Amino acid sequence: MVIATFTSGEYTQIGVKFEYSKSFQTIESKILFQDPDKFVGRFQSILHTLFGIKILDKNCSLIFVISGIINQEKKEIIQSDALNEISFSKYYDGFSFVKAFGAMVSEKNIFLLNDSDCIALSHVFDANVPKSFPALSLYIGEKVGASLIKENGILNYNHVFGPIKYLGNKRANYLLGDRGIDNILINKGFDIGHEYTINLAEVLKDILILIKDDGYSIEMVFIHSTKSEYILQEELKNKFPQIDLHMTDGNSREKYLPLEGALNYVENMKQKKTIANFVSLNASAAPAIPFVGKLFRPQKIDYYDTIKKQVTTIKGFNNLVSHWRKTKPISLGNSYYIF
Repeated sequence: MVIATFTSGEYTQIGVKFEYSKSFQTIESKILFQDPDKFVGRFQSILHTLFGIKILDKNCSLIFVISGIINQEKKEIIQSDALNEISFSKYYDGFSFVKAFGAMVSEKNIFLLNDSDCIALSHVFDANVPKSFPALSLYIGEKVGASLIKENGILNYNHVFGPIKYLGNKRANYLLGDRGIDNILINKGFDIGHEYTINLAEVLKDILILIKDDGYSIEMVFIHSTKSEYILQEELKNKFPQIDLHMTDGNSREKYLPLEGALNYVENMKQKKTIANFVSLNASAAPAIPFVGKLFRPQKIDYYDTIKKQVTTIKGFNNLVSHWRKTKPISLGNSYYIF
């Protein structure tokens, strides 16, 4: 049995894959995430009420998908503004799913993913859509997220930085979120779809330019949106004639696409298939940075300082080694180099 939870805003989707069937439900996020100290109890209660699951089997798998900065290896939340806004008591920063569920479920069967990466995986697993890599996956929900899929179907970036690494998220969230829609209603007249599509085209154009600067030429873009009613698909396609655009609706029968991606991710990980490559080296691995750098020879690497809450972009292998020697991240505790 695999249990998947996808949370990116006001609503949370929960899916359970039994031996011969699947079941999906949607609940308000505050029911589950209102208090970190009550999270496990409420999760068990929801599973019992909605799916008839009384006890978590030691061999079952759990996967949690959230919007925010995560440590995928340790299954910990570093920072999640989305969950912190839902909680009435304390922040979810530092919340460990291993500590929460380790006594009930084997640690190797607990997984944590970022929401935009999960959406990208959903497209990777969709056999009905012919792929042309590299491809961009754009997720528009309560927040906006994006992930880049390389030629071999592996996600190239760990898009944890709140949530669009390229844009710093504020502009994208404003243009495509509820505030952007309110701005259109107040200031732009009656043609909401046209104005919203212009906003989406601006965000997409900026992302494509920045990805091109990193050496990638995108031929295919997947867009999964809970605001599809505002997007004029033909108008958007006309603005990007060189790109194959695929749209899925987060409010229709396709709304459970993220859960399908999460469930498939767990199944592939259990079979030890390489689908996603999220390289996140924590402080304990810091001495290996120069060696790992030689293997990857990355053009750009992000360093996240959990004390200062800052992200620093380091260009080139030599600068990486210099930064590591100067910063000594092993003394900072939970800090990361993210490739």
